[in-house]
Amino acid sequence: MLLHLAVVVLIGLALALFHTGPGILGLDETGLHWWNNLAWVGSSTLAMAACLRTGFRQGHQSRGAWLSFGLACGCWLAGGLVWAAYDLQGIQPPFPGPPDAGYLLSCLLFLDGMFRYGKARSAIGRVQACNLALAVCAVVTTAFVWLFPDIVASKSSLAAILVAFLYPALWFGTAAFGLIYLVLYAPRRKLFATILLLAGILAQGVANLSYALALMGAAYSVGSAFDGLWVLCFLFVGWSAVEEMRQIKGDIAPPAARMPSERQRLIEALIPAAAVALILLSGIWGIMAGVLVSHPVFLLAVPLALTFAGTVGIREHQILSVERKLRATAELSSRELEESRRQLLSVLDSTTDCVLVIDRSWRVTYMNQHTRDALSERTDLLVGLNLRDIFAEEAGGVFDRQYQAAMDSQVPVEFEASLQSTGRWYEVHAYPRPDSLTIFFRDITERRKAREQIEHMAHHDALTGLANRRVFRERLREALGTAEGRGQVAVMHMDLDHFKEVNDTLGHPTGDALLVHLAQQLRDCIRPSDMIARLGGDEFAVICAGWRSRGDLAALARRLIESVSTPCMISDQLIRVGASMGVAVSETGIEADALFRRADIALYAAKAAGRGRHRFFEPAMEEQLRVQQTLKADLGRAMQNSEFELAFQPIIDLGSNQVRSFEALLRWRHPGQGCISPETFIALAEETGLIIPLGEWVLHRACAAAAIWRKGIRVAVNLSSGQFQSSDLPEAVADALAKTGLAPDMLELEITESVLLQHSETNLQTLKRLRELGVRIALDDFGTGYSSLSYLQRFPFNRIKVDRSFVMELPGHEESEVIVRAITDLGRSLGMAVTAEGVETRQQLDALRARGCDEAQGYFFSKPIAVEEIDGCLTRLEAARVWWSEPGSRRTK
Repeated sequence: MLLHLAVVVLIGLALALFHTGPGILGLDETGLHWWNNLAWVGSSTLAMAACLRTGFRQGHQSRGAWLSFGLACGCWLAGGLVWAAYDLQGIQPPFPGPPDAGYLLSCLLFLDGMFRYGKARSAIGRVQACNLALAVCAVVTTAFVWLFPDIVASKSSLAAILVAFLYPALWFGTAAFGLIYLVLYAPRRKLFATILLLAGILAQGVANLSYALALMGAAYSVGSAFDGLWVLCFLFVGWSAVEEMRQIKGDIAPPAARMPSERQRLIEALIPAAAVALILLSGIWGIMAGVLVSHPVFLLAVPLALTFAGTVGIREHQILSVERKLRATAELSSRELEESRRQLLSVLDSTTDCVLVIDRSWRVTYMNQHTRDALSERTDLLVGLNLRDIFAEEAGGVFDRQYQAAMDSQVPVEFEASLQSTGRWYEVHAYPRPDSLTIFFRDITERRKAREQIEHMAHHDALTGLANRRVFRERLREALGTAEGRGQVAVMHMDLDHFKEVNDTLGHPTGDALLVHLAQQLRDCIRPSDMIARLGGDEFAVICAGWRSRGDLAALARRLIESVSTPCMISDQLIRVGASMGVAVSETGIEADALFRRADIALYAAKAAGRGRHRFFEPAMEEQLRVQQTLKADLGRAMQNSEFELAFQPIIDLGSNQVRSFEALLRWRHPGQGCISPETFIALAEETGLIIPLGEWVLHRACAAAAIWRKGIRVAVNLSSGQFQSSDLPEAVADALAKTGLAPDMLELEITESVLLQHSETNLQTLKRLRELGVRIALDDFGTGYSSLSYLQRFPFNRIKVDRSFVMELPGHEESEVIVRAITDLGRSLGMAVTAEGVETRQQLDALRARGCDEAQGYFFSKPIAVEEIDGCLTRLEAARVWWSEPGSRRTK
């Protein structure tokens, strides 16, 4: 409203400036001409630009109307420019002349635009088009009669009189139709723009009336009080276009068609009568004023009368046609109507949807049986009662708002909502009519529950109910995005230790139950603001935002590890697992994936450090991981490049003091890093799966070497856990023996105790299959903490090897001496030979002899040597046997 008031003030100031400017500036007649031309050209240019812009932004129907208005302003502008050209030459333009062509064409285009505007906005039909013609004819005829005295008195030519007469007649005719449209059809939200448009046309009509009277009197000259009306006309038209543009930007949907009211129908019927009355009154006044029929201009009345009569006839024909169609429709028999109604009700009752119909006062007029069944608890739901009274608790709710919106806009609505009185969800489609609203609905409670369950499953782990990997990544991105200025974000990546053993020994159902228990334990350890997720398998991750110190994170990490490591009863089994954890702290600008990768690297470091602990990410870890990844890549090429080789270390029989066997030891001579320890690359080979082909290569090379050295000396080959778990291991051993020709009893396979921790029955079957081949089996690194005496009872190993960690502390270390004595006594009682590893001094050898050890191996006898050096080694050991075969003797170089 304030904006409109401001525009009115600006227009008033513009008109005041237009009329007072020449006097203030002291302009002469020539200057006055230019002053007026500038104002007319400027205002018509602005109006043309506004109308054309609105036209191009409009929809298909309204576009023609505003383009007609824009072209009308352009034609008037063209006439004004031609007029100004005459003024520039100091010539009075002829009348009628070229400028008048633009002015008259402008009037006709405004008439066309007004009709299109009304048709686009209110679906004006043929009857309304006839009303337009009647209004124009009546106004033109009336103008003719009223202006006739001036026409008779004029000394201008007949053409000049006709043109001068047409100016006000056509403009007022256009205004008359605009007034009819404004009263009958203009939508409320378009009312202001229509009033502005009509005001501009009326201003043009009044200005042209004064112009016509001046022309028929003598000649027109600038400076008239009515000159400002042309400026006012185009200012109003331009303002109307701007208002229309504002409506376009605010429109959500096109205006719905409205049914004509009784008042509109009555006014439409009175339009012809009003037109006839206007013409009769004009005729009476003309007779009284003594209008001369003989004047040539009076001949204009003939085509006007014919047009008027023809229009009235066409209009009445259209009305009679419509009436006949309505009468034919009304003559349908009541039986047909009743049959149609019966069929409709049958369809509505047979549909699976619930159907409810209400009128505009919300009174229930129909409902099918499905509606009664679906809302059976609402006994007050009856035909004839008010729906708002029945469901008073829903006042202002979703159903109330949606139904009201459908009635007001006459646009169908569809939505899903829960009804308070039933607590169930419904899918609703409401179709409005001018006098009613038809509602189709169905119960979707179960479908919605299923959808919510599916959505929950998409964001949560199905087993533990924790967030899944997808949600974890989304929440981590959100936490990093909102963490600026609120503290850092930390990610903890946890992996369970020895969980695979639970699955393998107790079964997956027990493993799943353990995961559910551990998930609850982890939940209890974190804050409500933290988030824990299961990433898959036995991997968990925690997001900690807004933590206060690194010490708090370390305490939380220890608490989480302790909660997992606490023994628990699952399926009547006491189970204990551990956990390792990597922690990474955010930095400015770090991405979610990069932060999680750091936590993963830290987890890798925690596992490498011995498990059951946590590690914070450090840049050096990333470099170490990069080196290991490089080694993995190099490991894949090492076999192709023949970078692996075997070394052999003798094992001495302390009874005969002779070499009993050689242990084959794998070495990797890296072209860039030199000799790499097996402790480093064997683990990498296990991770990459390369251990299988690498183990087969070792078997073949060791058997091939043993096949050609001195008879009676065996070869011992170590088996990794990856090799032993392979179901093809017995076949690989048999293949190596067959291809090299080595006797099976000359091959001894060494297996560490850690290999036997899993798959007890499977392990026994593998050991038996190997024993059936005729090879010997040794239990390596015995006594390191994983020993299972049940294996010694159930499978007869040929030899037990005492780990070097016990030998290196002999003699003098009481606990080591007790362990070595216990192992040798155990081996003797089970009929298994006992071999001590890592013998480096004479004192260690004497202690082992004293405790009954059968065999010894270590640097005291020989370091690992190449296969080409074995004969020399045997010769050297034979020569030195006298020095170490007797207790107390010293070995000389």
